[in-house]
Amino acid sequence: MGGIEGLMTWFRDPYGHIIESKNKTHRLVYCLLCQKLASKSDCIKLRVSNRSGKLYEIRSYKYTKIPRTNRPCKEETTELLTNSTSEIQRVIEETN
Repeated sequence: MGGIEGLMTWFRDPYGHIIESKNKTHRLVYCLLCQKLASKSDCIKLRVSNRSGKLYEIRSYKYTKIPRTNRPCKEETTELLTNSTSEIQRVIEETN
């Protein structure tokens, strides 16, 4: 691998079109097939395989910046959600 493939970043837009991007600083890419701008955050980032040269999807993970010790456990979050929805329903009933 080398040449221009190493300099390009590839994306697949929501319509399934593969888009190449030379500049990593821009947030939008232009799809020639749609003739529209697509946001890079809406696109799936692709990488070129070293073995076959085919494009494959890169998994993206969204990490929270809260340390693990300060994160609420799943039971606490579901309890908070059910409490907040019951509070909202109570307020709606009071206003009607």
